[in-house]
Amino acid sequence: MHNPLLWSNYIRCIIIPHFGYFEQVFFQKIAPAFRTIEEEAERMVNDKYEQLVKQPGNPDADLDLSDLAEETHESGIEYYLIIRGIEQGITNLFAVAMYHLFEQELLLIHKSELLRPWEQNDERLLDLDELKRRIKNSGIDLEAFRSWNKLEELRFVANTVKHADGRSSAALKKLRLDMFIPPDLRAEKVNVEISPTTQVFLPLAGEDLYVTAEDISSYFRAIQDFCGELAINLDSLAMKNS
Repeated sequence: MHNPLLWSNYIRCIIIPHFGYFEQVFFQKIAPAFRTIEEEAERMVNDKYEQLVKQPGNPDADLDLSDLAEETHESGIEYYLIIRGIEQGITNLFAVAMYHLFEQELLLIHKSELLRPWEQNDERLLDLDELKRRIKNSGIDLEAFRSWNKLEELRFVANTVKHADGRSSAALKKLRLDMFIPPDLRAEKVNVEISPTTQVFLPLAGEDLYVTAEDISSYFRAIQDFCGELAINLDSLAMKNS
């Protein structure tokens, strides 16, 4: 590498703060938007019940009040489940965004620093495996970083969210079978047996794969740890080159 100090400064001044804001947006803007789903569902049930009872000429007016209560209760459950699925889908999708932003930042360094000018438009060279190979030639082994295994998990999560069943979901099941169990069942410690062959169909709809806020937090820490370790290694490389 010719400019390791340039990129260590870029990591510290641009990449790490960017992910800090990214994390802040998730936990302070996105996640709080779903904290009142139960109250919203209950309010919707009460409002709908009152409307049905008071509305003149409604064909439901002859129903027993207990029947009306049951009908509106079911609509509340339906609302709750749909919004909860949307929340889960957004959380899953946020993991995808995290990984691909991380990947794009690394590939920016790769294209700008490690590839020669005549190689920069060769799509065959624009991948992380080529980055790992070339930066290892400079003495930096990315796969030896403490955070690497967690980032591999995040890569499997991102690919599973995008593509559903496939090699990434199979690899993720070996690492985190619990991610295929709904968080409510995990929290209640319900004895659920899930086969490693369980199929994944709709992770973007909040089904089959369940990334939690705790997972998101751990992935942010892994990215920040990786960036910090890479910056330190680039500093050391600059000292060797000087």
